[in-house]
Amino acid sequence: MKLIIDKCKQIIGKQLFENKKENIQLPYIPLSPTDSAEDCDVYLDALSWALSNKKQIKNIAISGPYGSGKSSILQTFIKREEHKKWSFRKNHFLNISLATFEAPKKSNDQENSNHHTCDNDTQRLIELSLLQQLFYRETNSKIPDSRLKKIQSLKSWKLFLQTIVSMIFIFSLIVLILPNEMDYFFNLKVSIFASNIAKYIALAVSSIILFVFLYKSSRSIIGLSIKKLNLKGTEIEIDKNISKSILNNYIDEIIYFFEATNYNVIIIEDLDRFGNSEVFTKLREINLLINNSKKVKQDIVFIYAIKDDMFLDKDRAKFFDYMLPVIPIVNFSNSGDKLKKMLEGKSIKIDNDLIDDLSLFVDDMRLLYNIMNEFHVYATKINQQLDMNKLLAIIVYKNLFPKDFTDLSENRGELFETINNKNKYIEDAVSEINKQINLLKDRIKIAEEQFNLSITELRIIYNCKVAEKIDSNFTAFKLNNTKYKISEFTTDDLFNIIKSGRVEYYYKDWHHNSNSYSTITYNFKDLEKEICPLLTYNQREAIISDKKEINTLKIELGKLVSTQEVIRKSKLSDIISRKQITIKSDDDKKKDLIDILLRNGYINENYLDYISVFHEGALSKTDYQFLINIKRELLPKFDYVLNKKEELLRRINLYTFEKECILNFDLVDALIMSQYTDKTDTLFRQLANEHEITIKFINEYIDRSKCQESFVCKLCSCWNNIWRYIRQEPSYTDERKEQYFLLILKYANINDLYNIFDENDTYIKNYRDFFIIHVDNKKKQKLVEKLGIVFKTISPDSPAQDLTFLMQNSYYEINIETLKIIIPKDKFEQESFNSKNYSYLKNSGLNDIVEYIEEEINTYVEKILLELKSNTREELEEYTILLNNSKLNIKLKDKLIQQIETIVDDISTITGSDEAHLLFQYSKVRPTWENVQTMFANDKDSLSSSVITFLNQENNAIVLSKNRMTTTANENGVGIYSKLCKELINEKSINDESYKLFLSSIPWCYNSFDSSSISHERMKVLIESNKVNKVVAGYDFLRQNYKGLNIQLIEKDPDKFIEILDQLEVDTSDMEKIITSSQLNVEMKFCFVNAVDEDVIIKSTYNSKFVLENVLKNSNKYSICESLQIQLINKIELPVTDRINLFLQIHDGIDNDTIKTFLISLGNPYDEIANPKKSPKIKRNALNSVFMNILIQKGIITSYSEKTNQVYHSKRDIEQ
Repeated sequence: MKLIIDKCKQIIGKQLFENKKENIQLPYIPLSPTDSAEDCDVYLDALSWALSNKKQIKNIAISGPYGSGKSSILQTFIKREEHKKWSFRKNHFLNISLATFEAPKKSNDQENSNHHTCDNDTQRLIELSLLQQLFYRETNSKIPDSRLKKIQSLKSWKLFLQTIVSMIFIFSLIVLILPNEMDYFFNLKVSIFASNIAKYIALAVSSIILFVFLYKSSRSIIGLSIKKLNLKGTEIEIDKNISKSILNNYIDEIIYFFEATNYNVIIIEDLDRFGNSEVFTKLREINLLINNSKKVKQDIVFIYAIKDDMFLDKDRAKFFDYMLPVIPIVNFSNSGDKLKKMLEGKSIKIDNDLIDDLSLFVDDMRLLYNIMNEFHVYATKINQQLDMNKLLAIIVYKNLFPKDFTDLSENRGELFETINNKNKYIEDAVSEINKQINLLKDRIKIAEEQFNLSITELRIIYNCKVAEKIDSNFTAFKLNNTKYKISEFTTDDLFNIIKSGRVEYYYKDWHHNSNSYSTITYNFKDLEKEICPLLTYNQREAIISDKKEINTLKIELGKLVSTQEVIRKSKLSDIISRKQITIKSDDDKKKDLIDILLRNGYINENYLDYISVFHEGALSKTDYQFLINIKRELLPKFDYVLNKKEELLRRINLYTFEKECILNFDLVDALIMSQYTDKTDTLFRQLANEHEITIKFINEYIDRSKCQESFVCKLCSCWNNIWRYIRQEPSYTDERKEQYFLLILKYANINDLYNIFDENDTYIKNYRDFFIIHVDNKKKQKLVEKLGIVFKTISPDSPAQDLTFLMQNSYYEINIETLKIIIPKDKFEQESFNSKNYSYLKNSGLNDIVEYIEEEINTYVEKILLELKSNTREELEEYTILLNNSKLNIKLKDKLIQQIETIVDDISTITGSDEAHLLFQYSKVRPTWENVQTMFANDKDSLSSSVITFLNQENNAIVLSKNRMTTTANENGVGIYSKLCKELINEKSINDESYKLFLSSIPWCYNSFDSSSISHERMKVLIESNKVNKVVAGYDFLRQNYKGLNIQLIEKDPDKFIEILDQLEVDTSDMEKIITSSQLNVEMKFCFVNAVDEDVIIKSTYNSKFVLENVLKNSNKYSICESLQIQLINKIELPVTDRINLFLQIHDGIDNDTIKTFLISLGNPYDEIANPKKSPKIKRNALNSVFMNILIQKGIITSYSEKTNQVYHSKRDIEQ
């Protein structure tokens, strides 16, 4: 019950919601003309007056510009007329609209003419449209006599009625023509259809139907001159003789239309859009013809809705009988007021200044309505946090210039180019200022270098440069026969000589062994550029003389940087106002609108937010809202959760990071980990401004962030006053100050710490661990030496001298991190460190480190080499040294060998047996037979388990199989590899794949093997690999130990064994294998047949059958001895037919006794032939017929009856 009640509540609630939804009044306005126009009584009264004087007024014009409300006035008037309950002269209206959206193209002549004309095709289309709208207004029944027929949809009952009438008519005709046949057809005994009554009825019915048909068809006969008129498809096909004017051609149809209907007021709208005055002339003529026609009883009035400039002179007053001007509802002066009125009562607030600016461009009521409709749609669909002023501005632009608005979405168009030019302007301006900044920085750098120079030292530099240009034997400058050293030629008077570009000097003349003098000339300006391209000598002297010059340069630099920042932060509206961007447009109206909207900031760089609906994709909805907030520069929420932070960083421009609205925990986390260095620097410069909101953000961020290290490090680099501010801030507790102090010490760079702390900082002096990170080297070294500290970890920012100290004294624990830091940076190679650490250190020249790890070799291997999982490519020489180190634990060697991928080329270089076996165990030895032989010999001519494991590796086996062992003998004449080869052949632990591969490397063949070690399958492999000699001894060994494989040996070289057949022992089973062999042809097999004893063949049915079948096939090719033939025909296991066929071949040489024996062996019924007292019946066939004839010839029988198939003997034989 409760479920039913809940369900009813849901249904009722849903229905109430739907009803409530339907009652909501939406803020949209239709663009179509209304029938409830306001303030139009004067127009309605004027129209009523005009229509009441139809006798004088036949053509009425309602004139006004587009959007002035002409259509609404007409619709309101029609509505008022239709609602009149009774009127003696009630008007009946017919509306015709010819709207087009293509402006007529005018020639120069047309521009200067007072009348509009258009081509004949356009005029005919207009007239056709008029005709279509006229006649399609009424049904065929109201204008039945019209020749312009339309497609008529017949009702089902009409079709049914017509079918019945047609059948009755046909039936009546048949009754009239064939009455007797009808009686016969219906098998009527009494003549009914042939009676006079039936004929009279049929005649009456057919006559009535024929009359109705002719009456209905008579309307179709009229007007046959029209060939084709298809109004539905807007297609007319007319006789060539008919004139081009469609209205003229169908004037009788038009007159008939008004004759047949009660329409008396025809309203024609939008005809002026074609710019064709000839159509108006034609319609006036039509109106005159209709009203003059005696057929049309009512007065017909045409009302035209036209624009004011349709007729350019006084002709329009002559054309129309009455003209009603319409004053536009909306124009430039009042569109703003209309817009404000539409916004009254709405929650959306729009600035009046914007409305006033936009009203200058909106002068059409429909346009205003559409702007408001689109504005409400966009405001509802797009984010509500957007600025509604900017939204309205973009909607107005969209309606005024839709093409450019569409282009804006595609990054094209005049508005887009104007907006986009902002970035180009900023880029160019900033680039130009950067050039000036770089020049100033260079000048400041040089100027600061002058601080350490005196004017004398400066002049010495120039003197030295002059001396360089002189011969290398220069000794001194000369003036008035006085020698001056370079350092002495610096007084004002003397240096003026240098500046003059001509100076005398002394030099050593070694040829005459005396001092000589000469003169050098040069360009002092060139000399200045060689020494300092940026500053002249006088400028450098002025800097030294007046230290304020540097401050002046720095102030100038600061001004440039400030100017650059101002340009970077410039808004588009400011740039437009300063006319630093030119708006390019041929349309002055568009140009003015763009200027107003951009200058006042109603449209800016964020236009995409106002022309597209946000869908979650690259950004989530919360990310998008955050982006909107910072664009609006709202107060930040530090903990506002962001999702797609990388995408946000990409979209937010550099200058936004100078503003407080950007402060967000998630964003700063992402920024620290990103590659946006410029944006990072800009943000941290803001955090260093010591404002209340930035200090609050830093405190909260420190407490919650997971990126403390990067944050503090970057903050310290940008805010050198951080520690001083914290020390002096009374709101910080001691614990809080200590927390910041530790963070600064832990994460700040060394150079930043020098700026953050000063030498008199008491807090640092009292903090005991400070010296471990950043203190004077001597203090640090004394502490380390006294305590003997062995560091487990070392800061990567430790000064190089401290690292050298630690390295030289081994004050560090051997592990990966400390070793990386201890190694001098100029010698550190990351790749070598990771992949071949021991080899890298041994060859680095870092003897202190090498000695330390050699002393602690086990620790080094355990903590460094084995921990570096990528340390797999040690150099062979160093790797060998490491394996041969007796101090290194064998277990660590085991793990090391497993990890290192370096392959030992020569196992003999490894001194330890255990190490060698481990190398083989893990396949870390070059797979060569030399290495295998070495281990074989070391293991006392045996294959150890590690070597066997090595050999069983497929890769090793493949490589070894490609190299053949040599047959070289040692000093005792024994092959070096002979024992190894035999061991390999006999070794059961070697897997089959490797076994097969190794046989190709063995250079010897053998007559015999150790049968206890070699399986039957392995022997097959040996035979296939040609390791068994193809001689009698090899054959006999296989026959005795691996029965059947001796035949496989024959198959390897049958010709060779056929040559020594007489030496081979072959029994029945051997012969069967020879016969079944697929490797031997029949000729080879018969060689064995003829070579073996007959019993070998006869004892085996299989052998006998093979011989018999091949002899029968080709007795000449496969011949056997006579005795074997006799034995074959008597072998009862063989097929009877085959034995008889063989007998037929050899019967000449066989006596009767043998034949009788043969007959007995054949069995019933042939065995009875041998008994003279019996006359068996032998089945008649070709074979038996020949067989019986031969027996008759031999005298075994006397006859063979064709009728009874019986065999008969002679009486003599019977009696015997």
